Amino acid sequence: MGQKKDLGNYRPVSLTLLPGKDVEEIYKITTTPARRDLLRITCVKGRLNCIGEANETPVCKSPMVYFDCKNNTAGTSGAECQKSCQTLDMQCYSSQCTSGCVCPDGLVLDGNGGCIPEEECPCIHNEAMYQPGEKINFDCNTCVCKNRKWECTKDQCLGTCAIYGDGHYNTFDDKRFSFNGNCEYTLVQDHCGKSSTVNGTFRVVTENIPCGNTGTTCSKSIKVFLESYELILGEERVSVVKRGQNDKVPYTVRSMGMYLVVETKSGLILMWDKKTSIFIKLSPSFKGQVCGLCGNYDGNSINDFTTRSQSVVENVLEFGNSWKVSSTCPDASSVKDPCSANPYRKSWSEKQCSIINSNVFSACHSQVEPAKYYQACVTDACACDTGGDCDCFCTAVAAYAQACSEVGVCIAWRSPTICPLFCDYYNQQGECEWHYKPCGASCMKTCKNPSGKCLNDLPGLEGCYPNCPPDKPYFHEDQMKCVSLCDCYDDEDGKIYKRDECNICECTSEGLQCKFDDKACNCIYEENSYKYGELIYNTTDGTGWCFSATCDVNGTISRNIFKCGIFTTTPFTFSTSQPTTTASGMHE
Repeated sequence: MGQKKDLGNYRPVSLTLLPGKDVEEIYKITTTPARRDLLRITCVKGRLNCIGEANETPVCKSPMVYFDCKNNTAGTSGAECQKSCQTLDMQCYSSQCTSGCVCPDGLVLDGNGGCIPEEECPCIHNEAMYQPGEKINFDCNTCVCKNRKWECTKDQCLGTCAIYGDGHYNTFDDKRFSFNGNCEYTLVQDHCGKSSTVNGTFRVVTENIPCGNTGTTCSKSIKVFLESYELILGEERVSVVKRGQNDKVPYTVRSMGMYLVVETKSGLILMWDKKTSIFIKLSPSFKGQVCGLCGNYDGNSINDFTTRSQSVVENVLEFGNSWKVSSTCPDASSVKDPCSANPYRKSWSEKQCSIINSNVFSACHSQVEPAKYYQACVTDACACDTGGDCDCFCTAVAAYAQACSEVGVCIAWRSPTICPLFCDYYNQQGECEWHYKPCGASCMKTCKNPSGKCLNDLPGLEGCYPNCPPDKPYFHEDQMKCVSLCDCYDDEDGKIYKRDECNICECTSEGLQCKFDDKACNCIYEENSYKYGELIYNTTDGTGWCFSATCDVNGTISRNIFKCGIFTTTPFTFSTSQPTTTASGMHE
């Protein structure tokens, strides 16, 4: 007989039992599945006793199995070295074998109490887990989770330089600094030092204007020099100054929500929020070929403080002052901390800017470090002490939201009480085309871009966007509404014609620019020229049907088929053996 054992910690039950009788009911209630083997429970002198030895082996949740160190050779590692998806690449150093539940060979812990094959383990990015097959966007590349690792495309991405608010800069190589000066400064240009071309192809200049009593400045006027054109961005619009005889326009201008976007075929993109934020993007072909306050774009932030004379310095004032456009401007000096100068604004600024550190932006915190954006926000909100304080605060928060959008995290942070955008203002009575979008469409059909094709696929920019219905597919930037037909359209030969007029027109930032052109009003048929409205031919098939053709707008040919005798025009026969050619070179 085995040793008698008291039930000890078994939970009590309230039953009346007779001595010497087997207690099957109590056996079922008081014992665990792990202890039911080899037990016999009896009632002796008013006490419950069990006869036999209990099986102490725990029961593991399937598919896990119990590993018993006693049944394995010395030096074998046990449950303490169980691999998981998080520790697959780590070595285990065991001082003592620990018995316990483990995954079968070939499986590892999934972190949720289950076992899975190694190849089904998730990938980790910024502390977030992604299952096999899931995709993320990293800069301009797409990454797929496979075998616990990210497999990414290797496209060359555009570099970005950001300038916003109270002189805050983030260079192409991700060096952050603040610089204030009341002058014009070169942000970026592609003619630098001895290795540069004579004049370069572009230059971007910003003019800093004071926006407070503490000496702080905000970038509010931008000039872009492209070949024989000068674009001036200021007062929420773009004006163009043309110098030279080059008729080929090297840029396009379009609206994206709050932003005006200037794109060039050479690989320069400028995004301006019409206030104090500027984002400059450059093609990888410019790497190491540029200079200015945005740095040299060579992938190394250490040498970003390169002066106009091509010397690398550590002092931000020396670096910034070297990029003055005019030597007559005074040098910038260090600016007193705005919150120290305006202590009554500090608590308000910190409270308002705390939205950057709040749950509103929680999805972005692991992607873009919020601390420096928060500090810049507090500084700017303290500095704007002559009005426009909400603009300074909103611009600083929007800069962080844009940085989040750049890494694929879209945050709808605005509300009726925090930096609202009143998109409903643009809706006509009874219509609901306009809506706020935190990351709007990067390219859409507009009257200035009727094809809906853009040079670059940019990250979504926030602002008010129209949802144009199918019967009004084009957005008219000047009228701020959706239209069925634009004032002008882009023909396949690259020219833009105004409808119903004998002019060749260009859609420019200053509106429609037109000039009279004979070809726009003439039709070419079998090498003969016909004026707008002139009859080209009128013939019959001999069975009572007549055919006529008339020169129509923009060099198109309008044909008619009718029953002979209805029109009074004297019929004549004209050969139609050769293809019809319009003024744009398209065959009819």
